[in-house]
Amino acid sequence: MTLNDRGPPARPPWRRGYGEYCFRASCELVGPSGLEGKVIGYDRYMSIAADVENACSVQSRDHPGSACSVASVSLLSEYRKECSGEVYFVVDGTSRKLL
Repeated sequence: MTLNDRGPPARPPWRRGYGEYCFRASCELVGPSGLEGKVIGYDRYMSIAADVENACSVQSRDHPGSACSVASVSLLSEYRKECSGEVYFVVDGTSRKLL
């Protein structure tokens, strides 16, 4: 029996993994006098950008004449405790949970 008669070796099992990561999305709430605050959210899914934009538009109702920027998304290489779809409104270094 030769090497060619045995065929290729068995393929190792596929182990799909996702690693530890987190998406961070943020929008700026800008009013007539400048920056009024930021809406920031963390999640493992890209849909966090839409959630943040929606939360920012809801917050803009409390700030007449304000508008929201388009959400910017960053990929964080480390898994964070708050990476579970939570959204915060941040003003002057203090934050308040929205979702």
